[in-house]
Amino acid sequence: MTPEIIQNKLDTCLKHIQEEGLKNLPQVIHDLDYLMNQRIEEERKLSLGQQYMHGSDFYEATQNYYLELLKQYMREFHQMNLQVVEDPNIALAGIAGYDSITDTLRVSASGFLLGGRSKTSSMQTVFHEARHKMQHDSYKAKTYEEAFEYPENMIILVKEEAFITGHSEAFYKTNYKDLYIETDADEFGFVAVRILLENLIRRYKHQGNELSMEDEITLRKLQKIMIEDSSKDEQRLYDANRFTTRTRREAMGMDPPTGEFEIDGEKQDRLIAVDQYIKSHPELVMEYPLLNLVMNKDYDEIMKEKASFIESRPDQAERLFQCIINTDPMLYLEDCIRNGKEYELQVFLKKHPTLKEHYPEELKRLAEKTDHPAIKQLIASINQL
Repeated sequence: MTPEIIQNKLDTCLKHIQEEGLKNLPQVIHDLDYLMNQRIEEERKLSLGQQYMHGSDFYEATQNYYLELLKQYMREFHQMNLQVVEDPNIALAGIAGYDSITDTLRVSASGFLLGGRSKTSSMQTVFHEARHKMQHDSYKAKTYEEAFEYPENMIILVKEEAFITGHSEAFYKTNYKDLYIETDADEFGFVAVRILLENLIRRYKHQGNELSMEDEITLRKLQKIMIEDSSKDEQRLYDANRFTTRTRREAMGMDPPTGEFEIDGEKQDRLIAVDQYIKSHPELVMEYPLLNLVMNKDYDEIMKEKASFIESRPDQAERLFQCIINTDPMLYLEDCIRNGKEYELQVFLKKHPTLKEHYPEELKRLAEKTDHPAIKQLIASINQL
């Protein structure tokens, strides 16, 4: 086939999905895969100059198809609109970006597959940015009932987001690889790409359509390729210590945050820095209503609120309120003491040695409730300061 014929057939694929949505998807993907292979064969026959001239046309048609697929998928499975723009510089990655001010998720038409990026890598970037929109949507929750509609780790993410907005862009760039909002978005991107075709296959079968053997093989082949590509990208993040068990558990709110942020050239305990910033800026609840659920509440208040949901939403309530406790140093200390978590208490005190310097009054009030030796020792240290 000549480049022109391939171009026309790719345009037909694009028109089909624009008009039919996700119906008869297996055949469309099969046709596209075949045309992509034909395109590669044709490019090999061209001179370098001809490859340059025709390459952009091939890429543009292929990009349009996958972008339209993503638009349909986002709309039907995530109730989210994807805006395709021509500007390749809409995000640092040049592929996709979420603008929280205009609440717009944008994808660059000219950067989606260029620069040697695979379909999988580009889709992961789109889903990564889509997760940022989901994060911002959750920050608007004003009640526990609304908060239960989102993953429980949004509590830790909203605190980090509020902290980030109060600091310079330099802080964000310096600490980017350690931010939970980015780890959470990366995780979502990988998972979303892996299940995308599975969801579409399941939806297609649910409509009563039977996949032919050829369609089934094609879809499974594409899925296998996408998973393998995804796994390679994921391994790179593991190698860079982005996806460790510790960072994943902390980003999910399952364990208290550890480690440090670099702020104006100085290393600071991230849990303490974020907690104190949030508590000293009550006006943040205006921009992030979700914070109102955790702002300046003591342990007894939190437990009373948890009890009101533990019967109707046992699993969600357990996870959400544990996340609230894990992101507040004083709540976590009291929780360990009241529930006899001696090992967790000692580990926490070891990982956060500056608690006595930042929470002297809070620790004294806690000492009035308990005669735990670890708290007594902290109070003795405070009195010596």
